[in-house]
Amino acid sequence: MTTKTVRTMMCVLAAVACVSLTGLPGGPSLAIAQPEQASPADLRRENDQLRERVAAMQAQLAERNRRIKQLEDEVKALKEQAKAAPGSPATAPGQAPARPVPPANVPTPKPTAPPGPAPTGPTAPLPEDARASPEAMFAVLSKDYDKAMESMALETDDDRKRFIREASKWARGVERQHRGMVEWIIEVVSATDSGGRTTVEYRVIDPVSRLPYGTLAHTMVLPSRTGKPLADRQDQKFWKLTGTFGAKPTINADRESSGFFDVPKLIGPFAEFGYDLTVTTITPAPAAATP
Repeated sequence: MTTKTVRTMMCVLAAVACVSLTGLPGGPSLAIAQPEQASPADLRRENDQLRERVAAMQAQLAERNRRIKQLEDEVKALKEQAKAAPGSPATAPGQAPARPVPPANVPTPKPTAPPGPAPTGPTAPLPEDARASPEAMFAVLSKDYDKAMESMALETDDDRKRFIREASKWARGVERQHRGMVEWIIEVVSATDSGGRTTVEYRVIDPVSRLPYGTLAHTMVLPSRTGKPLADRQDQKFWKLTGTFGAKPTINADRESSGFFDVPKLIGPFAEFGYDLTVTTITPAPAAATP
């Protein structure tokens, strides 16, 4: 046996010994990094955000279904009117119905754009202060985002990466800029207390006109010690809320445009609207102020 062969065998034996030691007590081991677990506060915040998204989607779906039903009723009524119209020509079996002929000297109406969702009531003008309501915050952030990103292209993959980097910087900046104490008058749409927590659907309203700043309700989840009075006093419609309110947009690299439901609402390409609301007190609101 040559010296070279002996050296080769020794190297092989040494490698086998090292592999074997990994399974023995005290032998080398591979440390596996454990994933960082979210804190209970983070989980509660995430649950609240998901609950609000679901509530917003349900509200939008209900509005669309209501509008569809309204249009179906209108179409049915028009068909009934056409059947009952005097002088309507009879249709022979197997023959397609004749097109209705407009009366003489009456211009045929031009087609119009499909109607959008029917309004659900008057709203108050939005204040310029971003912290006046979630709707005001959305309007301010949308305008600011358009201005900050107007020179950014989105034609190539590199453009997209640069856009998302700049959008992330913008999001961090507005979080610091738009945060502070608020004092709102809210209209409680519904309040349900269960399991030590109260789920409240509400709208922020103008303190003078008592009109909401938006038609859709927002959702917040409060400890029962704070929110239970809202569930118990269904006759009390308006409440005064104090707390801390701030912008919390998120950047979603997979969402360049709005989806069917637009939840969360899209500020602009990749930027989803969000906010933080920490409630300090909720008390019955005083009578409306005189304009």
